[in-house]
Amino acid sequence: MDIKRYTFTIALPLIVIVVLTVNVLNGDIYAFDEYIYSLVAGIISDDLTFIMKVITFLASGTFLCILSALLVLSILFKKGMNSFYTAVQVINITLSSLLNVGVKNLICRSRPNILQLMEVTGYSFPSGHSMASMSFYGFAIYLCCRFYKGKYKDSLIILLAILIVLIGFSRIYLGVHYTSDVTGGFAFGLLWLGLFTIMIEKLKEKLL
Repeated sequence: MDIKRYTFTIALPLIVIVVLTVNVLNGDIYAFDEYIYSLVAGIISDDLTFIMKVITFLASGTFLCILSALLVLSILFKKGMNSFYTAVQVINITLSSLLNVGVKNLICRSRPNILQLMEVTGYSFPSGHSMASMSFYGFAIYLCCRFYKGKYKDSLIILLAILIVLIGFSRIYLGVHYTSDVTGGFAFGLLWLGLFTIMIEKLKEKLL
């Protein structure tokens, strides 16, 4: 058993989720959220807003649906493990999205009552974009760590990690999520990713 892996991908995010959920339900975290947003609001500009909208689009339902559709089509031209992991990625983001909707409807936290730089609907906690980015791009990092042997491996992993962080930041910047929503999205996404990859590895062992 890989203690470090279980600690980082299951134990720690689970603790963060419990702490955040309790504080969100009790309304004890608004002061922290408002303070962080007050710092972010100080850098708002037209150019940066455009960049943040582009970044946030990379974890939108529309973009991930397009990617998933392309992945499904690519299965027709792939064989073996490549096809297996392509299908797994589609299943991953689908189940992650359903989990996010379920949790949001259980918590029922309203969106921030601040300047929103884009139109959004639905509940706020946990951030769907943050959870989706951790699930989708995090799984890409997992695949890179396990299978990619190219010289750009470390650079690719770093770029994907930066993208995940930037997507979370974009949600705060655009005023559509609290910092605690984004942190919760990352925690839920990491927990899901940890459990999902373990299940996939077990499934792969049985198939082989």
